[in-house]
Amino acid sequence: KSYAGILKDSLLKDGKEREIAQIISDQTDRLNAFITDFLNFAKTQEPRIVPSSLEPLLERTVKLVQTQYPKEKYPVEFSPQSQNAIIAMDTQQMEQVFLNLIINAIQAMPNGGMLKISYIPILETKTIAVIFEDSGKGITEEDLKNIFKPFFTTRSDGTGLGLWIVQQIIERHHGKIDVKSSVGKGTLITVSLPMADRK
Repeated sequence: KSYAGILKDSLLKDGKEREIAQIISDQTDRLNAFITDFLNFAKTQEPRIVPSSLEPLLERTVKLVQTQYPKEKYPVEFSPQSQNAIIAMDTQQMEQVFLNLIINAIQAMPNGGMLKISYIPILETKTIAVIFEDSGKGITEEDLKNIFKPFFTTRSDGTGLGLWIVQQIIERHHGKIDVKSSVGKGTLITVSLPMADRK
């Protein structure tokens, strides 16, 4: 990918060769994501759980996604309800969860749309509910039954492993994930994770 980028920068902006270099770069990204999913599927890595702040992790993940998807077309509204949400988590694994959910939401809005991210403390259960709400095409009732099954996908370029991996990571954090969706209206995903002071 690096060499394709160097090649692209040295070519004329309107040239066919520059377009080919971009295709090489894009396909490298696709193959990398494909292989990463399979590697994560093949290995079970126990999380290294430590008390970690939720807000900077979400902000960093949103910025990472916005380097690939223009925020003008896919605005993200981030509104935390607590300024000091500390979760017992492996930050690398949880970043993978959030990254996957945000990208899924954006891909469900091919013509653009709004993604709202928020989180609220649930004191009764000593958990933090992290909420992702998109205005995308939604998921059918039949597909909702299968979205966490390995290799199930509705996308021609998908591996069907992303949400399965997400669920596995959340469960290893003693958390839960809930998905509600309405076709043509959007999807609401709630990830419940234990607070760091969980006994």
